[in-house]
Amino acid sequence: PKVGLGEPCVAAYAADALALADTLLGPEPFLTLGYSFGGCVVQEMLVQAPHRVRRAVLSACAPDANTYRMDLLWQLPPEERARKLLTQADTSRTPQWQSENAVQLQLMVDFVTSDWKLGESEEGYAE
Repeated sequence: PKVGLGEPCVAAYAADALALADTLLGPEPFLTLGYSFGGCVVQEMLVQAPHRVRRAVLSACAPDANTYRMDLLWQLPPEERARKLLTQADTSRTPQWQSENAVQLQLMVDFVTSDWKLGESEEGYAE
């Protein structure tokens, strides 16, 4: 495999991790632990090669990191970024929930973005 090349995504990271395991451990099944984003990578490893992973421990991870690339997320305006984070962090915040709870969602967005706005100058740029 072309380890480390291509578009950064969870599937590529999982393929890289599996290639590394092949190199270090051979074909034997192995134990793995994934924390946060690493947990998403481990889940993808289980999709790509379930026979390779004997046991997996997942900690503080989302069910799907492919819904939005994190490097693009931080380029969004603060309010749009907050909405994406809030709706992806909790899968119960479906489009229907969002439309039925628009005021509550806006309060949550305002709360999250208020912390990001601390330390910004009047022009909106972080100092």
